[in-house]
Amino acid sequence: MRKNYSSDYKAEAVLEVLREAESLGEIAGRLEVHPNMPSRWKTTAVKKLHTVFEDSNGESKRAHELKNRSFTRKSENCQASLLGSKKNLASTFSRSERLGMLDKTDKCYSIKEQCGLLGLNRTSIHSSSLLYLAVP
Repeated sequence: MRKNYSSDYKAEAVLEVLREAESLGEIAGRLEVHPNMPSRWKTTAVKKLHTVFEDSNGESKRAHELKNRSFTRKSENCQASLLGSKKNLASTFSRSERLGMLDKTDKCYSIKEQCGLLGLNRTSIHSSSLLYLAVP
């Protein structure tokens, strides 16, 4: 009949093997298991050790970094297409029309971001040329 050992029992055996105070044979004899078992449990523990450092979703730090890298690439692609759109904006609208598009009261985009999107030099923007809207 096959014996089943609890995970706590196996963990204690693996800790003893890792301490290397006794040989595998001595540990197996004291625990009354086949000499291959502590070695097998140690191999399994070492292979799955990385799971101890995973987050609650089971995602490792490496997987998280790869996901972020993928997001960064997508963001860079969007920025590249936005740059193309910005060039089109500059060729489609005159500077004075683009100045008219600036909105100091915009809560989503700062003046710096608006100037970047419209292809305007932020340092040449004066408060007198901005569109002032009454904020309720």
